Amino acid sequence: MNIDEEILAAFVHKIWAEWMEYFFTKCYINDKGEEVVPALLVRRWKRQMYSEYIELSEDEKESDREIAQRYIELCQDS
Repeated sequence: MNIDEEILAAFVHKIWAEWMEYFFTKCYINDKGEEVVPALLVRRWKRQMYSEYIELSEDEKESDREIAQRYIELCQDS
């Protein structure tokens, strides 16, 4: 199984774009017109960012598994 670099790069971009779309739905616009991330989410995402996979909750692991499955399917289709 050999996946083309451009196919993989396009897929990675798609995953990133989906995350950014989700991210911006969690923000709000302040009176200066700036996008603001709620502090609770900043703390959660920083905790996740600095945690090893094994330290994540089962829900957080499941989210990562879903993305991993999409990668596997991409590789199998190529």
